[in-house]
Amino acid sequence: MSDAPSMNGWIKLHRKFQSNFLWTERRKFSKAEAWLDILMEARHDPEPARILMGNCLVKCYRGQCVKSLDTWARRWGWSKAAVRRFFKLLEEVEQIRHESVTKTTRISVCNYDTYNDVRNANETQMKRTRNA
Repeated sequence: MSDAPSMNGWIKLHRKFQSNFLWTERRKFSKAEAWLDILMEARHDPEPARILMGNCLVKCYRGQCVKSLDTWARRWGWSKAAVRRFFKLLEEVEQIRHESVTKTTRISVCNYDTYNDVRNANETQMKRTRNA
């Protein structure tokens, strides 16, 4: 019998975690924390959002987030160059795609449904409706 954790299955991590004092503590993020932050910031709603950047509307679809390199750098306590290098690393291992759009950067999480399954979200909504 092994004490090693199973690599199967997944856990739910509510986005409210981002307001927990342990998460909001001022610190320099590790790469793992930055990756988790991207996953929590990615849009989970199937309907696209329209985000106003200056006088331009930028669409943000499920599995995407729209923030400037400067915003990510401030969030994580990194330099903009470190953020660029991290995004390049994540692209090389096919975890994200990123593109420059008007005044910002759009990140697309590859295989987003692996991290946030639509079926589970639908089941949760059905349970809420039944419980109401």
